[in-house]
Amino acid sequence: MLEVLARQGAAAQAFQSLDDLESAIASNPAPDLVFIDVVGFGKDLWRTCEWLHEHGTAFFVIYPPNQERLEALGSAHGARGTLKKPVSVAVLSKLIQDVSSGSHA
Repeated sequence: MLEVLARQGAAAQAFQSLDDLESAIASNPAPDLVFIDVVGFGKDLWRTCEWLHEHGTAFFVIYPPNQERLEALGSAHGARGTLKKPVSVAVLSKLIQDVSSGSHA
Protein backbone atom coordinates (compact mmCIF):
# COMPACT_ATOMS: atom_id res chain seq x y z
CA MET A 1 0.00 0.00 0.00
CA LEU A 2 2.88 2.38 0.75
CA GLU A 3 4.19 1.92 -2.78
CA VAL A 4 0.81 2.74 -4.29
CA LEU A 5 0.52 5.87 -2.16
CA ALA A 6 4.05 6.97 -3.07
CA ARG A 7 3.28 6.56 -6.79
CA GLN A 8 0.34 8.90 -6.24
CA GLY A 9 2.71 11.51 -4.84
CA ALA A 10 1.53 11.03 -1.27
CA ALA A 11 3.96 11.10 1.60
CA ALA A 12 3.09 7.84 3.33
CA GLN A 13 4.18 6.30 6.58
CA ALA A 14 3.23 3.00 8.21
CA PHE A 15 2.73 2.53 11.94
CA GLN A 16 2.67 -0.77 13.75
CA SER A 17 0.88 0.53 16.82
CA LEU A 18 -1.89 2.97 17.62
CA ASP A 19 0.36 4.80 20.09
CA ASP A 20 2.92 5.42 17.34
CA LEU A 21 0.19 6.76 15.04
CA GLU A 22 -1.18 9.10 17.71
CA SER A 23 2.31 10.33 18.61
CA ALA A 24 3.12 11.09 14.98
CA ILE A 25 -0.10 13.04 14.49
CA ALA A 26 0.30 14.95 17.76
CA SER A 27 3.93 15.92 17.12
CA ASN A 28 3.76 16.72 13.41
CA PRO A 29 1.34 18.54 11.17
CA ALA A 30 -1.75 16.39 10.90
CA PRO A 31 -1.89 14.16 7.83
CA ASP A 32 -4.51 14.80 5.19
CA LEU A 33 -5.62 11.19 5.17
CA VAL A 34 -5.16 8.05 7.27
CA PHE A 35 -5.90 4.47 6.24
CA ILE A 36 -6.38 2.10 9.18
CA ASP A 37 -6.21 -1.64 8.55
CA VAL A 38 -8.22 -3.04 11.45
CA VAL A 39 -6.60 -6.48 11.39
CA GLY A 40 -4.57 -7.15 14.51
CA PHE A 41 -5.83 -4.28 16.63
CA GLY A 42 -8.01 -4.58 19.70
CA LYS A 43 -10.76 -2.35 21.02
CA ASP A 44 -8.31 0.55 21.44
CA LEU A 45 -8.59 0.92 17.69
CA TRP A 46 -12.01 2.52 18.04
CA ARG A 47 -10.69 5.00 20.62
CA THR A 48 -8.02 6.01 18.12
CA CYS A 49 -10.65 6.35 15.39
CA GLU A 50 -12.67 8.67 17.60
CA TRP A 51 -9.51 10.63 18.42
CA LEU A 52 -8.76 11.06 14.69
CA HIS A 53 -12.32 12.17 14.05
CA GLU A 54 -12.21 14.69 16.91
CA HIS A 55 -8.95 16.11 15.52
CA GLY A 56 -10.46 16.53 12.06
CA THR A 57 -8.26 13.92 10.41
CA ALA A 58 -9.94 12.16 7.51
CA PHE A 59 -9.57 8.41 7.78
CA PHE A 60 -10.77 5.24 6.13
CA VAL A 61 -11.07 1.87 7.82
CA ILE A 62 -9.87 -1.12 5.81
CA TYR A 63 -11.41 -4.43 6.83
CA PRO A 64 -11.12 -8.04 5.66
CA PRO A 65 -13.77 -9.80 3.58
CA ASN A 66 -16.65 -11.31 5.54
CA GLN A 67 -16.19 -8.82 8.39
CA GLU A 68 -18.98 -6.38 7.59
CA ARG A 69 -19.50 -5.67 11.30
CA LEU A 70 -16.13 -3.88 11.17
CA GLU A 71 -17.45 -1.73 8.34
CA ALA A 72 -20.33 -0.59 10.56
CA LEU A 73 -18.00 0.02 13.51
CA GLY A 74 -15.70 2.14 11.37
CA SER A 75 -18.57 4.33 10.27
CA ALA A 76 -19.92 4.57 13.80
CA HIS A 77 -16.54 5.81 15.06
CA GLY A 78 -16.12 8.62 12.55
CA ALA A 79 -14.50 7.07 9.49
CA ARG A 80 -15.07 9.02 6.30
CA GLY A 81 -15.53 5.66 4.65
CA THR A 82 -14.67 1.98 4.76
CA LEU A 83 -12.86 -0.24 2.29
CA LYS A 84 -13.11 -4.02 2.01
CA LYS A 85 -9.92 -5.91 1.21
CA PRO A 86 -8.48 -6.27 -1.30
CA VAL A 87 -8.47 -2.54 -2.07
CA SER A 88 -7.77 -1.69 -5.69
CA VAL A 89 -5.16 0.82 -6.81
CA ALA A 90 -7.89 2.73 -8.65
CA VAL A 91 -9.92 3.16 -5.46
CA LEU A 92 -6.88 4.35 -3.50
CA SER A 93 -5.95 6.76 -6.28
CA LYS A 94 -9.44 8.23 -6.35
CA LEU A 95 -9.52 8.71 -2.58
CA ILE A 96 -6.15 10.44 -2.57
CA GLN A 97 -7.21 12.67 -5.45
CA ASP A 98 -10.50 13.56 -3.72
CA VAL A 99 -8.84 14.40 -0.42
CA SER A 100 -6.10 16.41 -2.16
CA SER A 101 -8.67 18.46 -4.04
CA GLY A 102 -10.81 18.99 -0.94
CA SER A 103 -13.66 16.77 -2.12
CA HIS A 104 -15.47 14.45 0.25
CA ALA A 105 -15.18 10.83 -0.79
